[in-house]
Amino acid sequence: MSYGKTTLSISLLGAVTLLGAGTASAMPPLQCQDFVNFAMRAQSEYYALGCPRTPLMHANREGHFQWCLARNEFQVRADRNAKAAALRSCQANARGPRGGNGFGGQGFGGGPGFGGQGTCARIAGFYNGRAGTIASLGGDRIQVTVGRNRPVAYGTCRGNRLVVDFTDDHVISGVFDGRVIRWDNRTNWTKS
Repeated sequence: MSYGKTTLSISLLGAVTLLGAGTASAMPPLQCQDFVNFAMRAQSEYYALGCPRTPLMHANREGHFQWCLARNEFQVRADRNAKAAALRSCQANARGPRGGNGFGGQGFGGGPGFGGQGTCARIAGFYNGRAGTIASLGGDRIQVTVGRNRPVAYGTCRGNRLVVDFTDDHVISGVFDGRVIRWDNRTNWTKS
């Protein structure tokens, strides 16, 4: 009988130790939010540069957050480094080598020659009978308004590509053909 109790005590102690180690190594929510912010900026600039689709770069804010909460610091750091390396490679292929942290002057890819005011000014205007508005903020920055009940969104434009962070939804990208923006969420905006 005492052998069974000892075995059970050792088993319970091992389970408690494992549970405690798992909890101690899990990433805290504030650090995960920092990771999410980094991941969203990285994928935004990556796709704005026209780089190929990859599962590493996605706009699922909640997915990034839940993934981070279930991982340890080493795993999150490795994923963050992989995203940064993919972005650096994309930048090098898209516009030649460049220094800095990989996010340009504004944290969204702003820098000389990236998009330009002319490009954003051409995209700026009213869409779908004034249901949506895009305003050029200078350089590669744009402001997007969709109805009164949604927050103003901000993004970038480069050539005919747009990437916009809708804080109440997610980051989406689109291609402007001179008259219509075809968004990756399968909606189209026609310039009024």
